[in-house]
Amino acid sequence: MLLSFFAGMYILFFFVPLDTFPRIVTQVPLYSFLGLSVLKTLLRQLPLKITAYMVWYFVLFLMGVFSSLYAASTKHVFSALYLLFVTWLVTFAFAQYVQTKTDFQRIFSFFSYFPLFLVFYLLIYGISFDSEGRFGRELFGNANIIATFLMLSLCCVVWLLFYGNRKILPFNLMMFLVLLYITALTGGRKYILVPVVFFLLIMIFKNWETNRGGIVLYLLLFFVLLIAGVWSVLSIPTLYNTIGVRFEGLFDFFRGGPEEADASTLIRYMMIENGWKWFQFKPILGHGLNNFAYLFSNVLDDVYAHNNFIEMMVNLGLVGLILYYVFYVYLIIKLFKIGNERTGIRNFFLAYLLILLFFELGAVTYQHTQIHIMLALASAFLWLYEHGKFAPVGTQIGSLTNSTAG
Repeated sequence: MLLSFFAGMYILFFFVPLDTFPRIVTQVPLYSFLGLSVLKTLLRQLPLKITAYMVWYFVLFLMGVFSSLYAASTKHVFSALYLLFVTWLVTFAFAQYVQTKTDFQRIFSFFSYFPLFLVFYLLIYGISFDSEGRFGRELFGNANIIATFLMLSLCCVVWLLFYGNRKILPFNLMMFLVLLYITALTGGRKYILVPVVFFLLIMIFKNWETNRGGIVLYLLLFFVLLIAGVWSVLSIPTLYNTIGVRFEGLFDFFRGGPEEADASTLIRYMMIENGWKWFQFKPILGHGLNNFAYLFSNVLDDVYAHNNFIEMMVNLGLVGLILYYVFYVYLIIKLFKIGNERTGIRNFFLAYLLILLFFELGAVTYQHTQIHIMLALASAFLWLYEHGKFAPVGTQIGSLTNSTAG
């Protein structure tokens, strides 16, 4: 119970504006969760899980260390290594934490309902926008930070819409719409598209084996709602001024090239174009971990490629790119082999991995702790499923003959 409390508090503070509490207050749940997870594991109250994710991410960390030997800027390497180490520790704790179906459901619920704190905060203090017309920078330092957290929340809410308690379906639907609206105000195009695609994937996965005929009806309903969403973005002034104009800039780029793009799209185009050239200079091992930021610093300081594929290619070359994405392929294959189990947990992680490949065309995630929590949980789910070490897990996730948590 105490471990769940600290895990929940850690997730809650994702949605708390920076200056609401002293920094030490927001750090206590994280350190408590890490310390208690390690202590319980050492005391064998939690079984030690050496998952595929743990090994993979540690190897990625070692490759980053090795890249410091040839990197253009070792300072950039070591700043990224710190983030990788922190991410490994946090994901290790979450992997040890989950033991039953209920633990996975609890984490999904934390992500789904704790944004209510942000909703109430905005109702009291109102929504403020930065010079670019985006919500989030003033409260969280960067609009993309809160947009990422909200995107993860939306994916969890979508899962609850299909697999959660049917009695609170209207409330979950309301949460989805409210969080989608706030996410749109951040101006992040990909953060809106990801939960929409996630919704489509979950809908297909859930009905694939039992109701394929109904998928057509669901698809029609989905596209009707999608059209309504597009109309809202183009017709509601607040939405148009934050995210609608950014979509227009992207469409202008595809129609007319860089000359027609908005500033945001043009910068991303420059990042990808330059990144491809730098990759060709050192295609095997790259320029060193986090050295895209160093190479691009003559244009903008402290930036990343806004494309995880380009980021990995520039930083760690083909070796790093293959090392990174072979794990995604591994997880996807293993999850497909499980089949459509009725808890829906497998479907969540399978949909998450597929949309992550899409998301990373416009985002850098290799050192993003919150993104990797879900990757670590997917690997822990597979570990529990394959080992069958605990009766509650084996029956809930494996054979599905027991629907209650142990």
